[in-house]
Amino acid sequence: MCKRKQATQLDLRDLCLPDVPSTKTYKELCKILCNQYTQTVSTFNERINFYEARQEQSESVNLWFARKEKLAVNCNFGSDLKNILKYKFVTGICREKILDRMCEEDPSKKTLEDVLDIAIKKLR
Repeated sequence: MCKRKQATQLDLRDLCLPDVPSTKTYKELCKILCNQYTQTVSTFNERINFYEARQEQSESVNLWFARKEKLAVNCNFGSDLKNILKYKFVTGICREKILDRMCEEDPSKKTLEDVLDIAIKKLR
């Protein structure tokens, strides 16, 4: 038997105490293991990481945009996601000429895709 399987069986036995695993249904055992091995994600921690992030000097606009999207995954922004991404994308940009250009725009009239397009065009 592989060591990982043995370790999982021992964990399961310990997690079922005072019962034994054989008294549980498959569904119950799966739930017990999922609760043990699934990491809980702190929405506050994820949002702190999201809001504190800034574009690195060596990071392209596209990579900055992709990193912002990745950082937002566990933030639970719901229907506000695109709007929050738009503002954080702009406020986190480190290149002054792009930021200056963005400040000329009315943010209520620009979508997330619009601001990304403006940033990319400004670099050309």
